[in-house]
Amino acid sequence: MFRFMPRFMPYALALTCATAAPLVAQLQIGAGPTFPQGDFGDGASTGWMGMVAISPFALGPIKIRIEGNYGENNADASVGGGKFKMYGGMASGTFGLGLFYLIGSAGYLNADFAGTNEWKPVFGGGAGVGLGLGPLHVFGEARYLTRDNIDFVPVMVGVKLGG
Repeated sequence: MFRFMPRFMPYALALTCATAAPLVAQLQIGAGPTFPQGDFGDGASTGWMGMVAISPFALGPIKIRIEGNYGENNADASVGGGKFKMYGGMASGTFGLGLFYLIGSAGYLNADFAGTNEWKPVFGGGAGVGLGLGPLHVFGEARYLTRDNIDFVPVMVGVKLGG
């Protein structure tokens, strides 16, 4: 009997999550400036980043969010000019504190610059605010994200739909 348990564990976990946490199905769309930090700030100027995210589950003040990101920064002449592009995805957890929330993120971002593409882990955290204006829900958030030797702060503003 116990040798079949590992095969059924993912299904049991999914069933537990589905019954313990209500389905939120909230879509978020946002964009804003990114501010390079540290060594990355020495070779890149302020850029932009966009985000599309879905929050499938919530349990009290905690929400889980899966997001896709794409952004660009102009590279300074000191590093050869051109565009520095980042894209990828993250899983984030938010903890609501009334209008405000804390956010922690982990995932993978591809850094594309001068013909070099590298997928590496990204981690970060920050805070945000969410406001409901009738049927319209808006948010603003800032996070410090680090990926290998690339540190930056995206500031996102956008809308939340559903949930």
